[in-house]
Amino acid sequence: MSPLQGDFIRYQLHSDPLFSFVRQTGRTQWLSSLTGEQRSSSSTVRSIVEPLGYEEGLTQCLYSSEGRYVGVLNLGVRRLVPGLTDAKRVLALLFDSLAAAVEAGPGAEADSSREWVTFVPDRADRQRLHDPSYVHGRDFPIVELVGKAVRTRRLPATLMVPFQGKCVEVRLQRLEEGTRAHCQVVEFDGPLSWREMEVLAEVARGRTNDEISAILRIAPRTVATHLEHILAKLDAPNRAAAAAYGAAIGFDLAPTYDYASRAGRIGGGRTQKREL
Repeated sequence: MSPLQGDFIRYQLHSDPLFSFVRQTGRTQWLSSLTGEQRSSSSTVRSIVEPLGYEEGLTQCLYSSEGRYVGVLNLGVRRLVPGLTDAKRVLALLFDSLAAAVEAGPGAEADSSREWVTFVPDRADRQRLHDPSYVHGRDFPIVELVGKAVRTRRLPATLMVPFQGKCVEVRLQRLEEGTRAHCQVVEFDGPLSWREMEVLAEVARGRTNDEISAILRIAPRTVATHLEHILAKLDAPNRAAAAAYGAAIGFDLAPTYDYASRAGRIGGGRTQKREL
């Protein structure tokens, strides 16, 4: 299996309409039982099954004891062998145990609140990747951010996004049918305070002081003071030069905000993971 095919399984499988069908029906889908229409419309069949020569295989969604989706099992064989029917019956007995093992995976709970991966398909009718770690980032507006980045940036690219009192590093990579986004809460080390970074983001979007005041819910005079500090700290002669600093570090702005939860500063030196 090639690296591209591995990436497809990890990041694009969940956008396949065949996967959506399997998840909606809750049934075990065997390759031999696919209709011609299902085979022709399935990106998994085109990208994995046919190039690798699988003659039989299955896709089965795995669910926890509470009914929560935790992953998907894919198996394939390149040569039909005697006894495969009996093997199918045995596999059916293992699904619950496999789901329990996936759900109890080591370190998942500790890491997923600050790091997750999602795949945003180009087509709106395709299902976005939902893995156990992404549940902690479900409020993060990744679809809007990816849409803007695809329109305005050359990918791959890395964005620094302020969101609900955190700084989220978003690494974007284009794949065949959409965009892979690796999101991680980091501590961005730089000369500006958190509020100054918010002001800078709005300056980079061409906002006036009055507009920034309304968006951030602070007085226009406070905006002016923040701008003075930004220009001084960055040794920038004007607003355009300050905005260029934000563009250089890939700074972007999440479309939804929770201003009441903002606190603290973004410190000075380098980018590090932060335990939350």
